[in-house]
This record gives sequence, structure tokens and C-alpha cells, in this order.
Amino acid sequence: MKKKLKYYFCGLLITHLLWWVFSITLNNSALVNPLTVYQNIFFSFDSTLVIHTFESLKRVFISLAISLSLGIIVALLMDEFTLLNKLLNPIIYLLYPIPKPALLAIIMSLQGIGNASKITIIVLITFFQIVIYLNSNLAQISSNTKYPLLSLGASRLQIVSQLKIPAIIPGIIASLKITLASAFAILFLIENYGTTYGLGYYIQNAWTKMDYVDMYTGVIFISFTCLILFVFIEYLEQELQKKGYIN
Repeated sequence: MKKKLKYYFCGLLITHLLWWVFSITLNNSALVNPLTVYQNIFFSFDSTLVIHTFESLKRVFISLAISLSLGIIVALLMDEFTLLNKLLNPIIYLLYPIPKPALLAIIMSLQGIGNASKITIIVLITFFQIVIYLNSNLAQISSNTKYPLLSLGASRLQIVSQLKIPAIIPGIIASLKITLASAFAILFLIENYGTTYGLGYYIQNAWTKMDYVDMYTGVIFISFTCLILFVFIEYLEQELQKKGYIN
């Protein structure tokens, strides 16, 4: 974990260095010097940023909890029941490539412009990623592993709980990393409708007012929030490896 944190730190350092160089070289008001942005954060901190961050995190956590729960259940059922797999597999692979933001107008027409429609969009984006990833994990379980357990009298429930769920734990962790980034990426779009709180709204509002310092402040906050959560997932993965849940 210490080695990974060093890589993260080096990445941040290089990114900020490039940002600083380009801001000086291009001399464009839309590309604010990172030092100015951090001065704004530390010396002119707006406490409402905490509320914006909390609202965004709430939407992301609720959405990922729903996506992960549904994704695990659907993936296990598809692997367990051949007929269900034949029915759902083509539907999932058909709907997955559709750009979900294009459905935003339809979803908002059906659910309104409140949190429900925003959560639905994030769920639609992340659910299919989780199912497809876990299906690939489950397909790698060898029949030679399952058949001895069945011959010993293991029930379907025991096969699922003692073989399949442990087998997909690495897939769950990996899919969380992917879906976390996807969820934060869509916030900029969905938080511009029917809300006055959220980091996406904060960035868009600052951009509209051409307040580039605040705009970059919002970008820094949303980026670091996602990065902290990503590092936490990496830490969780390492702890599971230590305890033998992940090879």
C-alpha cells in the first residue's frame, strides 16, 4: 500500500507540475495557475463546499449500493439458471453500449428532476458494468471445482455461498473501482438539473459565471474525493488479500 501511495503522490506531483507549466506558458484566463486555486481553497474556503461534497457523495453511495446489490444478484442468478442467462444475456449486451446520459430526458420526465432520477442514471451506468464484469468472473469457475461439491451432496445454496461468492470478491472490488470513476464522471451532467447542491452543480455554476478559480476548486474537490475513495478500495482489497479472501 505504501508503494501505491508513492505512485499516487508522484502522479499528483507530475500532474500539478504540468498544470503549472501550461498555465504559465499559455497565459490563458481559463487555465488558472494551481497555486491560485489552492490559495482560494485554503484562504477563502467556502463552507458550502462541504455540503456540495456531501450531496454528491450521498448520490454516489446510494447509487453504487443499489447497483452492486442488483449486479451481484443478477450475475449469480444468470450463472445458476441457464434459461435466465439465455434471456438476460442478449438484453444486457444490447443495452450496455447505449449512452445512458441520452436517456436523461426520458428518466426525468418519468421520475421528475429530484434525486431519484439522478440516482437512476448512475445505477443504469454502473449496473451493467458490474454484471458484465461478474459474469466474466463466474465463467472462469471450473466445472471440475463444482462437480466434486455436488457429488458430495452440496446444495445450490452452498455452492453459491461457499464457491461462487468467494470467487467473485476480486471482481466486486475491481468493478467498484471502475464504477466509482463512472459515477463521479456523470455527476457534472446530472447535478445541473433540479438541484442547487452537488459538486457537479458547483463546477457548472462557477463555469457559467466565468469564475475559473471556483471552477477549478470544484474540480479539485471532486477529483480528490474520488481519489480518496479509490485509495480506500485499494486498501480494502489489500486487507482482503491478507485475510485470504483474494488470491
